[in-house]
Amino acid sequence: MDKRQTVIVYGDSVVLAGVRTSLSFDPAFEVIACAFPLTDQELRALQPRAIIFDTQAVQPEFRYALAQEMPGLLLIGIDPSANQVVVW
Repeated sequence: MDKRQTVIVYGDSVVLAGVRTSLSFDPAFEVIACAFPLTDQELRALQPRAIIFDTQAVQPEFRYALAQEMPGLLLIGIDPSANQVVVW
């Protein structure tokens, strides 16, 4: 079997809980629920393929810093109030 992809889910909204639960049923993913903040060392140790977060709960600087520090990391922002998903 191929290596499982690590996905980090930041936030505690009902929408993110549903995403986290759905992904955890797929054996291709290792889903990790995290509270803010993780250090750069912790993120590097986890080697996530993607981070899913609530755009309302995260400052824009967080997204920019992750994109610069971890190229290739898939950032998925969910805005439940606008019914919108943004992928960086």
